[in-house]
Amino acid sequence: FDSVDFYSIKGWACDQDEPTTSVDVHIYFGGPAGSGAYMVSAVASEPSHAAVKTICGGGDNHHFDVEVTNEMVDAIQEGDGSVYVYGLDTLGGEGKNRPLGRSPQPFNEFATKGYLDSVAGTAKGWACDQDDPLKSIQVNLYFGGPAGSGSYMIETMASEPSEHGVKNLCGGGDNHRYIVEIDETARAAALNGDGMVYAYGLDTLGEETKNALLSESPQSVNQHAATGYLDSVGLDLIKGWACDKDEPSKSVNVHLFFGGTPSSGAPSRNIIASDPSQAAISNICGGGDNHRFSVEMDETIRAALDNGDGKVYAIGIDSDLDASKNSQLHQSPKAITNRFATTGFLDEVGYTFIRGWACDKDEPLKSIDLHFYFGGPAGSGSYMVAGAASDASEVAVKDVCGGGDNHRFNIEMDDVMRAAIFAGDGKVYAYGLDSFGIEGKNAQLGHSPKALKTEFAVRDCTFATVVDEVGTENLKIMLATDSMEEIETTVSAICGAAWEDGVESVPFSIVDDRFTDAFMGSYVAGDTFLNTETGTFEGTIEGTNIDTFRNEEATDSIVEGFPDIATCQYNSIMCCFGRDRQPNDNNGNCKDPIDQNCINADPADNSNLCFTDHNNHPYPGRDEGKIHCHGLAWSDDENDPSAKLKFNNFFYISLYDHMYSRGYVENMVDSAEVPMCGCIEDMPPVSRADCTEMATTTVFKINFDGTSSSISASLDNVADYEFNFNACKGINPSNGNRQNNDLASYVHRLQLENRISSDTEERVFETLVGYASPGDNDNEAACASAYTRKTGLEYPENNFAARGYFDSVDFYSIKGWACDQDEPTTSVDVHIYFGGPAGSGAYMVSAVASEPSHAAVKTICGGGDNHHFDVEVTNEMVDAIQEGDGSVYVYGLDTLGGEGKNRPLGRSPQPFNEFATKGYLDSVAGTAKGWACDQDDPLKSIQVNLYFGGPAGSGSYMIETMASEPSEHGIKNLCGGGDNHR
Repeated sequence: FDSVDFYSIKGWACDQDEPTTSVDVHIYFGGPAGSGAYMVSAVASEPSHAAVKTICGGGDNHHFDVEVTNEMVDAIQEGDGSVYVYGLDTLGGEGKNRPLGRSPQPFNEFATKGYLDSVAGTAKGWACDQDDPLKSIQVNLYFGGPAGSGSYMIETMASEPSEHGVKNLCGGGDNHRYIVEIDETARAAALNGDGMVYAYGLDTLGEETKNALLSESPQSVNQHAATGYLDSVGLDLIKGWACDKDEPSKSVNVHLFFGGTPSSGAPSRNIIASDPSQAAISNICGGGDNHRFSVEMDETIRAALDNGDGKVYAIGIDSDLDASKNSQLHQSPKAITNRFATTGFLDEVGYTFIRGWACDKDEPLKSIDLHFYFGGPAGSGSYMVAGAASDASEVAVKDVCGGGDNHRFNIEMDDVMRAAIFAGDGKVYAYGLDSFGIEGKNAQLGHSPKALKTEFAVRDCTFATVVDEVGTENLKIMLATDSMEEIETTVSAICGAAWEDGVESVPFSIVDDRFTDAFMGSYVAGDTFLNTETGTFEGTIEGTNIDTFRNEEATDSIVEGFPDIATCQYNSIMCCFGRDRQPNDNNGNCKDPIDQNCINADPADNSNLCFTDHNNHPYPGRDEGKIHCHGLAWSDDENDPSAKLKFNNFFYISLYDHMYSRGYVENMVDSAEVPMCGCIEDMPPVSRADCTEMATTTVFKINFDGTSSSISASLDNVADYEFNFNACKGINPSNGNRQNNDLASYVHRLQLENRISSDTEERVFETLVGYASPGDNDNEAACASAYTRKTGLEYPENNFAARGYFDSVDFYSIKGWACDQDEPTTSVDVHIYFGGPAGSGAYMVSAVASEPSHAAVKTICGGGDNHHFDVEVTNEMVDAIQEGDGSVYVYGLDTLGGEGKNRPLGRSPQPFNEFATKGYLDSVAGTAKGWACDQDDPLKSIQVNLYFGGPAGSGSYMIETMASEPSEHGIKNLCGGGDNHR
């Protein structure tokens, strides 16, 4: 017997004797079989579950579903309230008829349930009957006593939409909520009774025993005391708000007592809190829009306060007139006095203004008067000016003052005021005057007195930084001139004097006494011993001197220039190095032994020479070889650290960082017209250059003497300043992003900061032609565009270096392939060096890679069928190999003649006589047997010496023989070829 509700009776039944037959069931209402109860017969013939089939032993139709009728319900209610179900035996055996499982079941099982949520203005809650959860039930609300007490009652239906949680508790249904307004009649009934509200849910079938008092019922209709705030007691108004949460839509009475407590007999006044109120108050009260009160402070109230304790007491009156629910409002009592002194702040004292704010919290809506004293406090006889704090002020000031929107002041400073300041103690004193004229409440404003600033600090002493820090108008006042030209001249003079007084200047000859102006001129041209010699600077006199200077004078003195680079027109110097002279520094490709590996070693490549502009000779691709360019730039202002210390920076870049530290020297190309280092306008166009800028820790003090209207500058903390050298922080000219260690990007940053002109930037970019792509070292496109602009000619292309592979060398031939992708159908020359690399003086043979080559080589080269070479080994070659380092070196030559495009072929160099002989002495039983070969020449049979009674050299007996007998395939594999090694 599965279930019974108000709609149907459900279950299943069968007889395992006849599992495919649907059995009859008898259903009794209000009592069991035999009790005379009302009975209905049905057949369990509806489709049933597979599990039922399994239990019954077969059959698919064992379910029953019988509709509940009014007759059945009447019988149940007249009987014992339950339903009984029996299954009948298919073979008619009465002793086999049985009550079904879970029979009997009660019909109306559950009492009603629900909640009385609240009774503040309205009675709210929910109710349901789990026996019929889809129906909305009746709720009876009793006011002043429970059901049956004769109390006032309101009927309602719990039929409003309800939450999912309520649905779960009821077992179904979406409409179980109720809400009933507690009107005056209901409220009066509750208060005339026990003051409570009772809520009952009524049973769906009207069974009174199932009617239930809902949870949280009863509740008091007067739960809350009156509440509110006495906000303020001012000179004009008494303000606040009050309400009763039990009746939030009503305006409550407020009793105000003046000068004493309610029990003291103090004068009082009854008012209603009925003025419009804010949403926040409505939220606190639970509703209603009219809870504020405002009472004018008249003479009667003032007199009562003066005659009493000076305080106002505010009592909120319960809406139901329950005296126990009357409540003193928050912040009550509150006194009316002139409690506050004036307050405010003297924010700024400038050469043209005095700014701040002031107010009197006793009268926050009023703007107050101010007195300003110049050169001394009030009472000292100093000059005084009156003002008012009446300008618009911020919300934060309003909050501090307690109200009002006009508490700021901005007083113009004139010559008389400034003169009074400097004639006195140098300060301005500001006082706020009390709204009621009480002198004891006049107060000096916060941060008063404040001195007129006469000392300023700038990191760099330049015209721009001094103007930024001191201000243009202030400088005009200080120097008594409106001429910006005069001001700039004065600032330049005082900053120059500060540098001269604070920092020592030294010539390059302090680095090394040989480094005279003439020597340095030759050095930047690439012509001194520093440039032409090869080897490390470690342990040399000049190396030690350079290193010492870097760590001492270079960081704390001003290095003086020399004529060759002293007058650069466009604020930039660049060095481009063409050779690496120093091994073992992890820069460039110079390495030991230097007589072989440093003769023409290259620096690390970071740029591309486009053309030499004195003769318009182009250098497409890498015709100039590897070069390394690095430079510096400086501001137009001669007192800017970048300008004042530009030769410190040049020393660091050229002599220390690149020559001493890396060994980079000499010109890019062998031409007297192309210096190693020079002013940017004297250098040929290149794709780009690295960059170093000065980093300083200087602080300059700018001082103003108000009595003489003069300014001066000095380097602060002379003993602590230091100069250093950092990679430039620049701005990419093409996209505005940060770009470090790039000269063009640093020049662009100087221009954006108005430290150089746009014209200077343009002229620098005529040399740094790849300025728009600072990360592209090669930038052939920029070189080509610059060349065409200069000459009107098309820039030749030499994009590729020679390439190829050194396949093998043995006693007979040297084989490989080579090509130049710029001219893929041309057969290139190869240079073969024996016993040492190119430049070492080794014996060299020239050949042409012109023999037929494989299709794969053609694909790599981009075309051409003749890129292979096969050179016969001669005795001269072997002698040179043996006299040298034992290896063979092969280079491919650029078809366009670019020396920087000549390249060693892949797998070059290779050893010539790489392998020792190898083999086995297999046995010495009657005969000595074995095999032997030389992998360097596997096709030849080699000689074998057999020693008897001692090793070679011991004087033992020896027999010579040749390993020339036929040998197995495995020996051929071990030797690398040949069939006669036994």
